[in-house]
Amino acid sequence: MSNYTLNIKINYEGSWRNSFLDENYKYIASITSMKKSADNYIEREITDDTAFGIMHRLIGDRRKIAAIRDSDCNYFEDLEIQFNDNIEVVNNEITYLRSFLKNKNKGSFNGSVNTDLPIFTCVQAQQFWGLLSLELDELCEFIIDESYQHSGVIDLDPQVIGYRLEDIAALKKVENNGLITQAIEVVSNAFPAHAEKYIEKDEKVFPNRLYAAALYLNLERLSSTHDMSAFLSRNGLITGLSRHGFNGYSDFMSNKTTGGAKTVFGNPYLYTEFVKGRGKVQHLLKKCSGVLEITIETDKSRVVELKSMILNASVSTFRMGKKGLSYVSDMKIKRVEI
Repeated sequence: MSNYTLNIKINYEGSWRNSFLDENYKYIASITSMKKSADNYIEREITDDTAFGIMHRLIGDRRKIAAIRDSDCNYFEDLEIQFNDNIEVVNNEITYLRSFLKNKNKGSFNGSVNTDLPIFTCVQAQQFWGLLSLELDELCEFIIDESYQHSGVIDLDPQVIGYRLEDIAALKKVENNGLITQAIEVVSNAFPAHAEKYIEKDEKVFPNRLYAAALYLNLERLSSTHDMSAFLSRNGLITGLSRHGFNGYSDFMSNKTTGGAKTVFGNPYLYTEFVKGRGKVQHLLKKCSGVLEITIETDKSRVVELKSMILNASVSTFRMGKKGLSYVSDMKIKRVEI
C-alpha cells in the first residue's frame, strides 16, 4: 500500500517579516508606539496559517483565512500541509510607512500664535485662566468654597499659559491630606466618571489633576452668569485639558495657531534599544528571500486532482505573507511507501 505526495517549491523575494498590527488589529508601528514598548516591534515567520493561505491562493480561492475556516467549503480541511522555509537572504531595510490614522504631529510648526482668540481677550479670561497662577493651597480653597474669589493673575498669552500648564504637569506628587483631601472629595463628586484618576496607587496626588479639575469647576461656576461656550471645543472639553490632567503643550496649542495641527504623514519603521555590551541597536524592517517547500500527502487521485487545480488556476505570482513576490518554481508528485 502506498500514498502519494505533492511537493511544491515556491521561490520568494522580499517577503516582509514584521507585523504592524497587534492581536486586535490596531496599528502599532508609529514612532510613538515603538518607543512605548519593545513588544510593538513584532517579527513574523512563515506559519501554518501562511501555508494554508498560500495553498488556497494557488487553487484560485482568494477568500481570507478566517472566512475559509468558518465556511463549509474548505478544500484542505482534511489534509495536512507540511512546509519547510529555507531562508537564503535576509535584508534589514529602513522602510517609510504611510499612516492613515490622521494623528496630529506634535512636533511640527503649526503657524503663528493667535493671541486674539476670545478665550484670552474676553472679560472673563483673567478670572478663568488666573487659577493657574495660584499656589496649591489657595487652589484647594477655591475648589472647596464655591464663593471663593481668587486673586490669581496670569499673562493672557497662549504660549505663557501653555508653559505654565507644562510646569504644573511636572510637579511631583503630594500627600493626600488636609485641604487636598477635601478638594479631592469635591472634584470626585463633581466629576464621578474621573474620580479614580485623582488619587494614585500610593495614595498620593499629582497637583496637575487638581488644577485641571479646578478649571472645569471654574468654567461651570462662570457659566451661571456668563457665556463660556468659546472656552470649549466641539467635544465639550477645554482643548489640551481633560478633567483630570494636562494633555501636553502641543495639544493645548493645536487650535491656537494660524495653521492648525498638522496630520502625521507617516514614519520610518525602526525600533531602537540599548543592549548591554553593544550599545545602541536599531531594528529595521526584515525582508527575506528563499524557497518555501510545501508537502501534502494523500491518496493518488487526490494528489492528481490538487495538481490539476493548481495548474488550472494559473496563479503566476502572489504575495508571501505581507508584500514580497513569490511564484511556484517546481511541482512534483512522488510515491510514498507505507
